[in-house]
Amino acid sequence: EAIALFSNKDAKETVLLEPYEDYVAAFNKATEELHQLSDRELADLGIYRCEIPYVIASTLRQRIPSQSF
Repeated sequence: EAIALFSNKDAKETVLLEPYEDYVAAFNKATEELHQLSDRELADLGIYRCEIPYVIASTLRQRIPSQSF
């Protein structure tokens, strides 16, 4: 109700973001899971071990508008 009261009445959808810490936790979990894969499994995904943080960060940037924080 508060969102409707203080938001743009013409908006077609409402976007709510999780706390920043939740996104950091998701990044850390994904990084850990990828680091547990073998080099062959990573190659099957088309990435090298050294690229893991960049791949995850890029994915998160596409899914989360960083300017919101």
